Formats: sequence, C-alpha cells, structure tokens
Amino acid sequence: MRPVQPFVTYQLGQGWFVRSVPQMTFDWGTGRQLLPLDLGAGRTFKIGRQNVSCFVEPFWNVATGGPVPRHGITFGVTLLYPNFWHRQ
Repeated sequence: MRPVQPFVTYQLGQGWFVRSVPQMTFDWGTGRQLLPLDLGAGRTFKIGRQNVSCFVEPFWNVATGGPVPRHGITFGVTLLYPNFWHRQ
C-alpha cells in the first residue's frame, strides 16, 4: 500500500483556520483503496507563554478497501515553539 497525504490549510484570522488532511491509501496490486473526505477547524492561542494549536476534523470514507471505519473524527493538540532554533 502506498499512502498519499495532501493537505490544505486556510487561515481565517485571529488564530482560526480550516484544514483538510485526508490520509488516502492505494494498493495498486489489489485495487484496494481508502479515500476519505474531511474538513476540520482549529485555532492557535496561548496558555500563559506557551503557544498551542488545536483542531477537530470529522471524516467520511467514500471508498474503503478493508476493515476501516466508515466515518470518524480526528482531533489534535500541538505545542508550538516558533523560536526554538533561535538563541535567547
């Protein structure tokens, strides 16, 4: 199987964004595939001095090639360090 993961993010302003990060999988030998449709939303903000990014992204699998869920929700929290490689 060969995974393909295109991504699109659009910044709305004030830390809000919409995103689509489908995790597509194709097995060219057997013709099996996994084709999800998804659209999520998230926001970046600060907790104290820490930058944080959170998102929620529901998905629906249009075509499946095995025992995978037909629909679900992906969510995540990321701690951001924009100046990590800069000297203080």
